[in-house]
Amino acid sequence: MRPFRVLLRPVIAWNYSSGVPTRLSAGTPSDAPHGAIEGRDPLSLLVVGGIAGAGIGVQTFEQALACQFAMALAQTTGRGVDWESLPTPNLKLAGVAACLRELNSLPSFDIVLVLPGVADALALASHSRWRAELQRLLAYLTTTSARTAKILVGEVQDVARHVQVRPIVRGVLEDHVQTLNADARSVCAEEKGVHLVRLPEAEASDYVGEVFSYSSLYRRWGRHLAEIVPQL
Repeated sequence: MRPFRVLLRPVIAWNYSSGVPTRLSAGTPSDAPHGAIEGRDPLSLLVVGGIAGAGIGVQTFEQALACQFAMALAQTTGRGVDWESLPTPNLKLAGVAACLRELNSLPSFDIVLVLPGVADALALASHSRWRAELQRLLAYLTTTSARTAKILVGEVQDVARHVQVRPIVRGVLEDHVQTLNADARSVCAEEKGVHLVRLPEAEASDYVGEVFSYSSLYRRWGRHLAEIVPQL
């Protein structure tokens, strides 16, 4: 992180303690956050955390990432997929961790996708606290999930491109996301069976005129994940 940004970060973090304003805010679905793609020997999939776990920006959870991932995975593997999205009241990592610790069905999932970091990045959360929380969460997941479960952790998205702030604040946010991802890489490397995955960034095709289409982004993420999971 550049020296002058290091000096400015505490002041900026205090000013944006409730989160850096972004153009990507939207509502969430109100229908059931689970479903099934029919097929033989079904896999069980859980998606939790971030905008994708909450289904932000779409009208139904069938348009959200868990279902899109499940449909693409069924096509890739030829198997059925039971999917569940776990919306959390608090999108920050601590809130995600709290919800997962209350999920009694966690050992039943074959694939667990955790998407932490966006809310923490926008709030410029403490690096050390975020890293420690991620370590605790992954330790819990690896000891509580099924022995053969694949645990995926999504890198923090480059939200700096979507914030409505001055360039200096955007630069601090870019540095912050890079540091969070560096922490995520090292923490994930410490845990057996945990895989850090990089999801495609939002692109021009995700916009309909001036309106951002979350359903388009979730479809692309689902296809991307379905391609890499069988290789893990």
